[in-house]
Amino acid sequence: MFLLISVVAGVYLHIIINASKPADTEPVQQIVIVKPGQGFLVFSKKLHKMGIINNPNEFKVFAYIKGYEKSIKAGEYILSSAMTPEEILEIVVNGKVRLHRLTIPEGYNLRQIARPEYHRNRKIVHSKISCGPLFFRSVYINVHG
Repeated sequence: MFLLISVVAGVYLHIIINASKPADTEPVQQIVIVKPGQGFLVFSKKLHKMGIINNPNEFKVFAYIKGYEKSIKAGEYILSSAMTPEEILEIVVNGKVRLHRLTIPEGYNLRQIARPEYHRNRKIVHSKISCGPLFFRSVYINVHG
């Protein structure tokens, strides 16, 4: 029994200590997209493949210990190999997503902003959702052809 407790304690300490060590000392920032409903194992394997974390299994166990394995939020994140696993978890659990700057000319109304031409001229990628009738109805604007 003592041996089992010693092994479990050793593994626990190993995971906790490694959670405070980054994968690399050279900060290489990468954009990581977490899709809605994406499982933690898929997320941790993606981070490992990108070189942001060293061990996806230890990362998953650490998240489980912290109670975060089901708390990651969907979004687009800027993560770095110089971040510790603990820092990475704090970012994705708190939803500290990448922000995009968008300038809207003074006087433009919602219809003008949502026009595909407005986005194409500024080389901004847009989706059909942002300029379709369903979007306008969702913000209480009647669409007449």
